[in-house]
Amino acid sequence: MPPWIAQMGVDPNGRSFVKKGLLVDRDALRLFDEFLPDPDHAARYERVAKWIEQYRADYAVFGRIRLGTASTIESIGLDVFSYMIFDDPDLLKEIHRRYSEWTMRVLSHVNKLDFDFYWVSDDVADTKSPWVNTEMYEEFLQPFQKMVAGQIAKRWVYHSDGNLFPILDSIVKLGMNAIQPVQPSAMDINRLKAQYGQKVCIVGNIDLDYTLTRGTTDEVDREVKERIENVGRGGGYIISSSNSLTDYCKTENVFAMAEAVRKYRKY
Repeated sequence: MPPWIAQMGVDPNGRSFVKKGLLVDRDALRLFDEFLPDPDHAARYERVAKWIEQYRADYAVFGRIRLGTASTIESIGLDVFSYMIFDDPDLLKEIHRRYSEWTMRVLSHVNKLDFDFYWVSDDVADTKSPWVNTEMYEEFLQPFQKMVAGQIAKRWVYHSDGNLFPILDSIVKLGMNAIQPVQPSAMDINRLKAQYGQKVCIVGNIDLDYTLTRGTTDEVDREVKERIENVGRGGGYIISSSNSLTDYCKTENVFAMAEAVRKYRKY
């Protein structure tokens, strides 16, 4: 994935975060040459190929990429991004185009590697709503996302946090095979299964805000059982957390989730 073109910070726990996006005007376009690594550098892909060869027999292996949207938003800043839609829409499109074209060049090499699938991370929403409406999504984001999606040569999972429902009809046109993570605080997974379960596999929804981080192992067990019984019936559902397995998850709860999957997967 491309690095953010941004001023970065580090919190007390050692996690990096974006302090300020740097792509705020046309002069800043020169920063693409300074920040983005050479997408055609053969040694990078040779190292990945050796790693895949080492683990491929025992694990499913996925490659993680972006469509260019998250890189665009983080490197501009959500506030400046919002103004730029109205003040300089051509600049916004140019930034997204450059990120997407960089990823397409990466894909021309990564498609040759023995990955099982791609995990495509591009947040476009928070728990309340998407950051753009359908018209803005289809003008400013979707055309460039389609450029990258059209180059993906393997099955792929689309990741975005938040409530995607208002723009989901447009998002699924990208052709992904699955959607993740379906946060319980943002999306009703039963509604998602009913409306889109015939189009995409659903991944996630075990609550990271409470169940895996503050709940009991019994609560984990009940939540996994309920998801399998209600969402898993008929297929098209993969259990995982509603984002990722963070370092603040309770270890016993993570193991409880895995054990519950083994226990209830045949219903």
